[in-house]
Amino acid sequence: MKVLFFGVLAETTGQAQIDVEGITDSAEFNKLMQKNYPGLQTHTYRLAVNRKLIDSDIALKKTDEVAFLPPFAGG
Repeated sequence: MKVLFFGVLAETTGQAQIDVEGITDSAEFNKLMQKNYPGLQTHTYRLAVNRKLIDSDIALKKTDEVAFLPPFAGG
């Protein structure tokens, strides 16, 4: 699946986009990303799957796009 990092999260991970395989749910995915990129643990962020914010654990497919979104300020 395609994984996108935005703003400070891209700076923290050193990546704007990566591909990940073999993950079946968003909780497992988030744990793996925090293990691979420990700096994520110090930030507040939301996950979006296929451009929709998620608030709970959901199943993931290999064709999904998952985005790490930092807090945004309106202007």
